[in-house]
Amino acid sequence: MHKKLRKLREDRRMSREAMGALLGISQPQYQRKETGFAPFTEAECEIIAAHFNVPIEEILETSSTTKHNHHLQDDMAQVIYFISDRLIEEIKEMNGFLKKELLEKKEENLKLKEQVEVLQRKLKSKNDK
Repeated sequence: MHKKLRKLREDRRMSREAMGALLGISQPQYQRKETGFAPFTEAECEIIAAHFNVPIEEILETSSTTKHNHHLQDDMAQVIYFISDRLIEEIKEMNGFLKKELLEKKEENLKLKEQVEVLQRKLKSKNDK
């Protein structure tokens, strides 16, 4: 995606570390941006364009297709956030339901234990006679 930027940087014999320093970020951060794994900020784009004296659109190849793809990615991210929020709510509801059910089962278990104890006492008293 950012092949032109890499070529410009290499033609000027600039390291990724030097580009990171120019942008005020670390070399690994710059590398992620140059390889397309992280986006450049608007301010970073302006610095790059000024440094190489070319329009940023030319460097980053921001064609209408690229812009369309970014828009689709943003839409997909919104869908994912919506779905994840809904899933979280459903999990919270299910968790509340399960807690309530667990409490009911604990109460039933206590009642059964009491009944067993009563029956054991009756059996013991019957055996003692």
